[in-house]
Amino acid sequence: MSKLVNPFNTLKQLKGKNYYYSLKALEEQKVAKVSSLPVSIRVILESLLRNCDGVKITEEDIIKLSKWSSDQKSQGDTPFVVSRVRMRSPFLNATDSLES
Repeated sequence: MSKLVNPFNTLKQLKGKNYYYSLKALEEQKVAKVSSLPVSIRVILESLLRNCDGVKITEEDIIKLSKWSSDQKSQGDTPFVVSRVRMRSPFLNATDSLES
């Protein structure tokens, strides 16, 4: 467990050895109003929390993205580490049936 980084004390434990990074905890600490962010921004924000190492991804990157607004100009690049993101697709079943 000591290998996991815990920016803003957002790392929470489920039953057993399962952990997750809580966006709700980020909001409770008044870092930003995460619940009002678009889902796509929240996915990237969770990735930043999970991969924050202080070098590639810093706490400043997390704060900057958590204050995202569609009204403001770009604040530069946001580091993003791709991980497994599973999304449901209405086309999945149609594609499967075409291959049969």
